[in-house]
Amino acid sequence: MKLRQAFTDFILASNTDGSGKAASYVRALDMLGPILTEYDTDFCGGKERRYGITCAKKA
Repeated sequence: MKLRQAFTDFILASNTDGSGKAASYVRALDMLGPILTEYDTDFCGGKERRYGITCAKKA
């Protein structure tokens, strides 16, 4: 079983009936993959900030 399917099965099984929480989590992860592939691999130090993400400065 693939990791995505295992997570989906787990989160749906632990979801309260009628709640959209589990579906929202799965959808968020589906959306996160393409965002991370478009973004510079150095998430906080990249040159491009396509999604308006700002990171705290390193100490």
